Amino acid sequence: MRLLPAQRQLSGGRWRANGQLPAAEDHCTCKGPGLLTGLCSWGGSLKLQVEMQLAALAALLLPLSAALALRYRRLICGFYRRRLLPWVGGPSPEERVLRHVRTEARHGTADRVLSAIEEWCSRVHPVIDTDPGKARFLDGVVLRTAPLHALLVGAHCGYSALRLARLLAPGATLVAVEPDPRAAEIAEEMILLAGINHSQFRVLSGSPAEAIARCRSALGVTSVQLAVLTQGRGCDCVHDLRSLEEAALLTAGSLVLADCLTRSGAARFLASLRPGPLYSVSSQRRLDGNATDRMVELTVNYPAQELL
Repeated sequence: MRLLPAQRQLSGGRWRANGQLPAAEDHCTCKGPGLLTGLCSWGGSLKLQVEMQLAALAALLLPLSAALALRYRRLICGFYRRRLLPWVGGPSPEERVLRHVRTEARHGTADRVLSAIEEWCSRVHPVIDTDPGKARFLDGVVLRTAPLHALLVGAHCGYSALRLARLLAPGATLVAVEPDPRAAEIAEEMILLAGINHSQFRVLSGSPAEAIARCRSALGVTSVQLAVLTQGRGCDCVHDLRSLEEAALLTAGSLVLADCLTRSGAARFLASLRPGPLYSVSSQRRLDGNATDRMVELTVNYPAQELL
């Protein structure tokens, strides 16, 4: 005998009168007593406990993560701009600074170009050290020494090169060395934007040792009265000082500044100096109050030929 749809029975539920499957609440096995009901109840309780524990953990980790992100925001931003942004094809930090200077600084005003770089570094990303104390010290050194030929190793985006070049006396020249070819182009354009004549400076790209050797042969520079050596970004103060000695570019009275040194780096630089009274250590400074950034000032006591 064929049963009508309304009479069909199922162990887990019942058919509706119209022959369709019952709704979920009609055939749910959790409504009846037994093992399945207990398991479902236990599973729901466990899920609720896990969600509550995750919410509590998130409430604890969010303030900690926010504090760490705020504490190391410069490192995080620097990693993003220097590592991730070039990887995805974005402009380098130096190129972004140059774009900002082109927009904000009027051509031919060195102080406005420097202010635009400082504004970008303080507001967006510290591409270069623009500490006011260090800037004033460099200005004072140039005015005090009045060099006929100045050398900067590690021009980067051109900030320090421009600070030096704008204070040189008429007829004096600056040679800026930058290992990165693209950064060398940016430094040169930055100096030109400030209105410095091309006859007053030269930007050399490539290995610092090779560039220093070219100063005498290609540029006709027989000696430098001021040498600023920057640590990092392909430059090493110890090796660059050796290159200056080998090229016989230092003379009695020349001033050498080793910049951007850590505490251990300053000790290594001083330990690398030739024994004897060839150099006088004028000072060791922490101009920006940062324990990881030091500057060593040396005065040469003998002519360049006696350093060989």
